[in-house]
Amino acid sequence: MAAVTLKNKGFGLAEFLAAVGLTAMAAAFLVPAYGGVQKYLLKMQAERAAQCLAGDIAALQQYSFYDMSGKSRLEMDADKGGYRIYYGGKLAVLRKLENGLYFDQHFNALKFSGEGAPSAANNYIIKCRQDRTISKWLQVQPVTGRVVFK
Repeated sequence: MAAVTLKNKGFGLAEFLAAVGLTAMAAAFLVPAYGGVQKYLLKMQAERAAQCLAGDIAALQQYSFYDMSGKSRLEMDADKGGYRIYYGGKLAVLRKLENGLYFDQHFNALKFSGEGAPSAANNYIIKCRQDRTISKWLQVQPVTGRVVFK
């Protein structure tokens, strides 16, 4: 039997340069797309946090119809990175905002009367630390307690 010898022992310079060129072209197309995807994900995090806050405010308003103690309220954490909801004076909900999100200003505790009217018209602004252009604004309407997004 004759032994088979291989003349090609690896990649040549032309193959190597072609592989590097294709990789560079793929990276050139993907890098800008990655920035857009990251911004989109940050926007979705802020949107989800705002919707969650709006749902918690609506639940607090509903609970206040039946709370005779008047101790139900929504309070912000000291670091502006989350909030707590108390039903009848007992902690019911503790929410932390996702990484990079925070409340723009400190707000007073939100309470509702037995008729469902809020104690004050409150504005909530959720911002992103990584991208200052991303923010979600919510307002609790003064008489109805309805939450409005902007």
